Amino acid sequence: MKRKVVTTIMVVSLVAMMTACGDKSVSSKKEETTKAETQASKDENYKISDCVQLGEYKGLKKEAAKVTDEDVDTYIKQQLESNAEKKKIKEGKVKDGDTVNIDYEGKKDGKAFEGGSQKGYDLTIGSNTFIDGFEDGLIGAKVGETVKLNLTFPKNYNSKELAGKKVVFTVKVNYIQGDPIIPELNDKYVKKNTNYKTVEEYKKATNEQLLNEKQAQNESAVWQEAVKNTKIKKYPQVELDKAFENIKSYYQQMAASYNTDLDTILSQFGSSEKTFEEDTKDIVKAGVAEKLVALAIAEKEGLEVTDKEYEAKIDEFVNNGYGTKEDIKKKVKEEDLKQQLLMEKAQKVVIDSAVEK
Repeated sequence: MKRKVVTTIMVVSLVAMMTACGDKSVSSKKEETTKAETQASKDENYKISDCVQLGEYKGLKKEAAKVTDEDVDTYIKQQLESNAEKKKIKEGKVKDGDTVNIDYEGKKDGKAFEGGSQKGYDLTIGSNTFIDGFEDGLIGAKVGETVKLNLTFPKNYNSKELAGKKVVFTVKVNYIQGDPIIPELNDKYVKKNTNYKTVEEYKKATNEQLLNEKQAQNESAVWQEAVKNTKIKKYPQVELDKAFENIKSYYQQMAASYNTDLDTILSQFGSSEKTFEEDTKDIVKAGVAEKLVALAIAEKEGLEVTDKEYEAKIDEFVNNGYGTKEDIKKKVKEEDLKQQLLMEKAQKVVIDSAVEK
């Protein structure tokens, strides 16, 4: 099943910053403070007031973050299940619905093709994870047996090199997975699988974690309401272009990390290089809207980012292992990072002023 291209403005902005090319210049102008109006534009001289008509953004209603014992128990149950021991059945035949562990190698014209081989892969028969004929071809195979599957990739397959091509998969069935053996929740399990020593400590920490997550969700909902209350009169093209390039850069970095090309990565999300701009149009506009709203609030509230705050953020990046101060300052333009901090301050104004229902 293909997944849609999804992203968020804050995540993509930070990723784009930290993965930016080192040859980008750094602004030599050192300002004591950074104000919203000067941060609003980088390449074009537009005014925030011409783009945004702020709506209600203070005193918005916010859901109270609550976590029940049932929430904690459900979360811990999921963790126990994820740590379940998988029983290996090393005899019998594969049948529909079984999850089998396999080694497979795919060849086209007698040569292994990229992405067509893997060892120790868990495959559920009938899940339609692989191309037609692969999973059905394993039904009836004995554990330990090696089978050869003569198959053809669909004509509309996302790889041009494989679309409509005949291939041969050599597949060894290592074992069939039996029913999972779910561990018992006790102090021994907690010590082995968590950073805590007792079940009581684990449950308390889980409660705090879930509470923080719900709080973050509620705060995000408040911010989105503030954005929804605002009228965007126009979207500066320079901001639309920049937002698109940030998203594209995010997926290019993802492709590089998997040693593949952008089109291959995008195909996993139901997109392609040809359709990517159209596919991300709504996401780009939503991201720019958030940025414009944040900068409009910053301007109205007279928010500023000092050099001290900028340096503190650089130190945070250093502490998180992104490199030395010098490296980070080469990768991230000062004005971009200060603008990001300014936007975060604007969001904080909205969230801190929110009233619990």
